[in-house]
Amino acid sequence: TVSATNTISNALFILDMGMNIVGEVKDFGKDETIKSVNYNGDLAYVVTYEQTDPLFAIDTSNPENPVILDEFKINGYSTYMQKWSDGLLLGFGIDADEYAIERGVKLVMFDTSDPNNLKEVGLATYSSTEKYIYSSAIWERKNLYIDAERNIISFPVNISEYKTEFKNVFYSYENGEFIKKGEINLSEDAGGYSRVLYINGYLYLVNSDEFISLTLDTIEIVESIKWER
Repeated sequence: TVSATNTISNALFILDMGMNIVGEVKDFGKDETIKSVNYNGDLAYVVTYEQTDPLFAIDTSNPENPVILDEFKINGYSTYMQKWSDGLLLGFGIDADEYAIERGVKLVMFDTSDPNNLKEVGLATYSSTEKYIYSSAIWERKNLYIDAERNIISFPVNISEYKTEFKNVFYSYENGEFIKKGEINLSEDAGGYSRVLYINGYLYLVNSDEFISLTLDTIEIVESIKWER
């Protein structure tokens, strides 16, 4: 909400089955905007952003009295969050410096095993101070592939300088850090929008220009076909 003094205020409301407010937490992340939310049991995780990325852990076990347990700040912000495993929360979003200048995209892993003491336990950035780097997965969740069972995360990136390059990058999370497994160069007609899916031991990458099969372990192209136009 925005007050008469143009101060931004964020809130979490809990409703009953009759859509009546039974509990609330107000006025957190002042002058920041909510970028993503994740619910896990009785815990709500909320990311707000203006210059840094506070991750709030909110206990909703008592619906009439939700309580903020912790606030953890890092640069940039997550536009999407998803449980990776028990005690780990994966975030994907914008990489930015301490002055809130956006430089690219990032993966971040949060340790939520103790919601009173949130921690960062992994960070990978795909960014540059010289080129413009963006991902359609920032606003289109379906372009972000998250497979905790097979330990693969993938998303498309656009890299612009004099012309735009299109890629899909692949990461795993191992021993507290993100490992880049590989990247696939895409054609100019790919347009920066792609989906990845798993079928019978292979990964498949689909965009508006081609259909590509990939090895699961080494992220190498097995075969590709162009769509007829």
